[in-house]
Amino acid sequence: VGTIAIKLKLCKGMDYARVAEHADKSGHRKLAAAIVEHEPYSSKQVPLLLSIGEEEAALTKATESGDTDLVYFVLFHIWQKKPSLEFFGMIQAKPLARD
Repeated sequence: VGTIAIKLKLCKGMDYARVAEHADKSGHRKLAAAIVEHEPYSSKQVPLLLSIGEEEAALTKATESGDTDLVYFVLFHIWQKKPSLEFFGMIQAKPLARD
């Protein structure tokens, strides 16, 4: 992953989210998760993290961004996909998500 990231950084204006999405569609979910970490825009990172099943990482990125719309988007997604107990466990440690 490190070598791929170095090569991608050489390309100006690289859309890491698109590369990560392609990696996921090719069956390389862990690679996709690693590549999307290099995407500078939370608004592109978060939906992709959700689509590859990385809800915890998506919630962390959304809360770190401070974008309440993004946080609500993640919360709604998790609420639909996870049991209530797991949902409340995930938001317990995230003040922006919890409050």
